[in-house]
Amino acid sequence: MGLTLAIVSWATSNRGTSAVDIPWGADFAGFYVAAQILDQGDASKLYDRDLHARLYHELLPNLPKDEIIPYVHPPFVAGALRVLTFFSYDTAAAIWLVISMGLYVAGVLLILKTCPLLDQQHRWLVVLLAVSFEPFLFETWLGGQLSAVAFFSYALAWYCYRRGWPIYAGLALGICFYKPTLLILILPMLLLARQWKVLLGMTVTGFLLLGASLLMVGWKCTVSYLDVLLAFRKATAGQEEMVIRTWKYVDLNHFYLQQLGPSNWKAIAFIVSVVLCVGLLLVSRWWRCSKHAENQEVTWACTLFLVPLINVYVGVYDSILTVQAAIIVTEVLMKRLNGRLFTTSWPYYLLMLALMPWFSQPVAKSVGLQLFTVVLLICAIYAARATEWRNMNSRG
Repeated sequence: MGLTLAIVSWATSNRGTSAVDIPWGADFAGFYVAAQILDQGDASKLYDRDLHARLYHELLPNLPKDEIIPYVHPPFVAGALRVLTFFSYDTAAAIWLVISMGLYVAGVLLILKTCPLLDQQHRWLVVLLAVSFEPFLFETWLGGQLSAVAFFSYALAWYCYRRGWPIYAGLALGICFYKPTLLILILPMLLLARQWKVLLGMTVTGFLLLGASLLMVGWKCTVSYLDVLLAFRKATAGQEEMVIRTWKYVDLNHFYLQQLGPSNWKAIAFIVSVVLCVGLLLVSRWWRCSKHAENQEVTWACTLFLVPLINVYVGVYDSILTVQAAIIVTEVLMKRLNGRLFTTSWPYYLLMLALMPWFSQPVAKSVGLQLFTVVLLICAIYAARATEWRNMNSRG
């Protein structure tokens, strides 16, 4: 279905419209315009919202005039995509779809390399299930988002860490500096667990990316990115006039703000209490995380489930990180139960994880309740308890 929609969208693309009501490339157009600004030598205007809006609608003139996708990523992202401006937009979008799919599938295969039971018995079934995950297939891939980059970054980091290469793991994880909000949770956990080599690798990648930004756009534009990031955070919280599809966000912040609105003390109290309770659970896991493989695996999986939740703003497309968590927890349970996975309730949680995104956004848009957030929280708690079970084989 996803491939069919992509082909029809491409074949009927008409500068912002298509026969299936999915613009060819979707949000990728915003990244393409940012790369165009750099290619035209206007690096100082990379974050000029008016210029971006004008070029965006020149690229896709058939889109509604009030539909604008602001560029809120670091300068090096636009610089990396600049090579695609040598192609027409339609061709560049097709190239990005291939790259995005390649990064995602490569990430799934890397995770499976650390999960020998699933890799040997169900490799291609897992790959197909992962690719058909709605937040990837429709929100990331057809939606033209960059989330596959983060997915590959986390997968490569975990693969390197399990192979005993912590510095390389940090280098890989540092790629996520393209969207710093995806590191808000993992960074303090790595500090807590005293993973100095991983943090060193991340620092190296961070400085390399900073240097790349300085070379591309200079100091002034690089620093202005911080202002853009702050402005977008305010916009997602409803504190600035910008059209934001809040029903696409799955973090706990938006979960409650959708119901009570911004600057509500009840929303703040709810967020703080939930974050404290879940955060303390996660902190205790990272603090007690030993060199035992299963402890590390489930702690990492629990963290991945919580990355989209304990955050400032996370779109549903970035929730694809939970695919890695689901694979890891499934592997751990299969090892403990000798493959008898259905003696636990985990398969039913997996079913909820797979099905909920198909209708959670319409529900969130109509009644302001993001059910997918609840499912992610339940899966995170289940993962956190996984290593605390004992004698599972004897229980059956």
